[in-house]
Amino acid sequence: MSRAKTILPFLPFSRTTLHEWSRDGRFPASIRLSPTVVAWRNSEVLAWIESHSTSSNDKEA
Repeated sequence: MSRAKTILPFLPFSRTTLHEWSRDGRFPASIRLSPTVVAWRNSEVLAWIESHSTSSNDKEA
């Protein structure tokens, strides 16, 4: 599990977009750890990054 500050350096968007996309399904859903803390499953984040980096590389070719 990783918090936003840990995964944001690997993502091409802001904290606000991270939370919006998590809510609307464009990014893996967050898991609420407490009333004020959310985190993401590392495996889901890595899979999302891999799927999106592959599609962007395909567009360049």
